[in-house]
Amino acid sequence: MRLTRTAWGKQQENCWICGGRATDTMPLHTHEMARGPARQAALKEPAAWFRVCLYDHDNLPDLASCLAYKRHFDRPHFAPAVVASLRGRQPDSVTLAEIDRAAEQIEFWDESNVLCFD
Repeated sequence: MRLTRTAWGKQQENCWICGGRATDTMPLHTHEMARGPARQAALKEPAAWFRVCLYDHDNLPDLASCLAYKRHFDRPHFAPAVVASLRGRQPDSVTLAEIDRAAEQIEFWDESNVLCFD
C-alpha cells in the first residue's frame, strides 16, 4: 500500500525547522518541495514532502537546506534527484555536497531544544 500524504504527516509530530509541535493556534503543514505545475505530482511523492509549522512555512530555506532537513528527519524518503526532477531540473542539479554544506549551517533541534508554541 502506498503511503499517503496524510498518513505521512501524522508520523511527523514536529516542525522540522523549529521543532515545535502542532497546537490549535500553530498547526503543522506538509509542504511540497515543488510548486507550479509540478505541485500535483509532488502531492503524491513522499520525497517532496516537508513538515513545517505555519510560521516556518512562510520562511522556508533554499532547496539544499530543505533537502538537508529531509535527510535528517525523513531519511527513508530522501531522494534529491526525484525532487529536482519534479521541479523541472536535472536530477543532479542539487548535489550531496551542496546538501552537506547546507546541513553544516543548520542547528537541528532535538528533544532538549524544541521550541513550543503553547
